[in-house]
Amino acid sequence: CEPTQGLILLGGLSPHYQWDDEAVLEQVASIVKTCPEGRFVLSDSRRTPIGLMEKLASRRLANLALVPHQQTAPGWVQQQLGLSHSVWVSEDSVSMVYEAITSGAAVGLISLPVSHSGRISKGIKQLIEEAWLTPYAQWKKTGVLTHPPGAFNEASRCADWLVDQWL
Repeated sequence: CEPTQGLILLGGLSPHYQWDDEAVLEQVASIVKTCPEGRFVLSDSRRTPIGLMEKLASRRLANLALVPHQQTAPGWVQQQLGLSHSVWVSEDSVSMVYEAITSGAAVGLISLPVSHSGRISKGIKQLIEEAWLTPYAQWKKTGVLTHPPGAFNEASRCADWLVDQWL
């Protein structure tokens, strides 16, 4: 563990994954406790079940700052991504997963059971296979949060595709 800032971003209820408060709470606590000299900032989203932040607060994790999404200004996530050496994202939140990967930080997945196998879960699986993401269970076994294999810039890739197709 590196004594730097880690960011934890939680999504919530989704048709693609089965949300489980207790599993999420246990994973977050394990991540934070494994690096007591580190500092973690956690934010939720509009989809996070009501009461989860209170449950996290009751665990009294000294190195975890809770920032409810209602208290974040525009650009807050991007700012925190820029400050963070590692980022953990709940598996249901694909947009936050891609934002985290794009930041260049090592990205871990807070794992949730798949409830609907489709392009969302298959996309996450492919990112894991290509070593862009480290699932919680893998991190728990190895203690290693894999750094991304390269630069991930979807905006640039899309712009290049448009230029190739239309110009």
